[in-house]
Amino acid sequence: MIRFAGSKIMHRQQMPDRKQTGVHMQFTKVIIVSPGFEQRISKMAYSFVQMGIPCEVLAEEAQIADEFKNYIQDIPFSVIPCSDKLKRTPLGSKRVCFIRERIEAAARSEKGVLVIARDVNYGCIVTGITSRKQYKNVLVITDVADNYDLLYASYGNLIKKTVYKAGFRYLTKKAFKRSDALLVVTPVNVDRIRRVYPFMNDKPILILRNLPLKYEFIHNMDKVPKSFVYVGKIDEISRDPMYVAEKLKELSDYSLHFYSSQKASTIERIKEEASRLGVADRIVFHQRVPYDDLAKEISKYSFGLVPHKRSPITDYTVPNKIYDYKSSGIVTIMSDCPSLVYENREYGFGVVYSK
Repeated sequence: MIRFAGSKIMHRQQMPDRKQTGVHMQFTKVIIVSPGFEQRISKMAYSFVQMGIPCEVLAEEAQIADEFKNYIQDIPFSVIPCSDKLKRTPLGSKRVCFIRERIEAAARSEKGVLVIARDVNYGCIVTGITSRKQYKNVLVITDVADNYDLLYASYGNLIKKTVYKAGFRYLTKKAFKRSDALLVVTPVNVDRIRRVYPFMNDKPILILRNLPLKYEFIHNMDKVPKSFVYVGKIDEISRDPMYVAEKLKELSDYSLHFYSSQKASTIERIKEEASRLGVADRIVFHQRVPYDDLAKEISKYSFGLVPHKRSPITDYTVPNKIYDYKSSGIVTIMSDCPSLVYENREYGFGVVYSK
């Protein structure tokens, strides 16, 4: 079986053709197109190279790829040209021309090309290119790890919410209809997509979890007593750090440790709230550690936190950190998002709480 960072999604380097007739096509080249060369993309690219399939990444910026430099140092990476105002959108002629040239070059020289578009913006761009040319040896998968068609739910302004809802729904439908398959992170999202977009019932939706690149399953007996740890980006749109700080006040013997450098404004807000609650001495912010050292570093804590807010944004996605905690041998305490409840029921990460 071919694996993407541990998930079984293809058989013998094959993918179904765009007509889904049962005829299969081998691919000899992978192109990943994304807003950023980030953690999920790094894992994908590395996994393909480990399978002996050449892979290149096209992205607007490197983002956190440095954490994985030992894994991705030999993977070709090109910066997609686009203005700052048009980043993370499907707009921009320079960007389209750049991606088209790369796909056309691969289509001419390779037996089969798999293009993975990270998010529906790039799904629209890539499928717009391939649908015009009707390449017989190019297959396109849109990765919907982040559900942009639900992103509008985070906006409080009614006008902005209405505009974003219509826009994201349009982009999502367009990308889905023209893609050969989709990637998602949890089966819960498969059910949602097939329900909301009935035309997807005849297309493959593949599960690609954000699993670690290596499994350590550390059993560390030298623990920081009564301690929580949180790893990764922290914000107040999808996470609930202030709720955690409030609960920490009730747990007078416990400490909370953050390994996060994003998002700076939220980190400052947490520090202010911690001072107000009188728990500043028990909330500690640490520098991010290299990826290879992460599992060992956080294995010394008692519990890993996934304090997601309940919302359409979080209900159908699963963060990397839940698998990092498992690899580190620590118990996860997570909110009751349907996706997290499902993963916990299947794999026993830890304890689910509800507000």
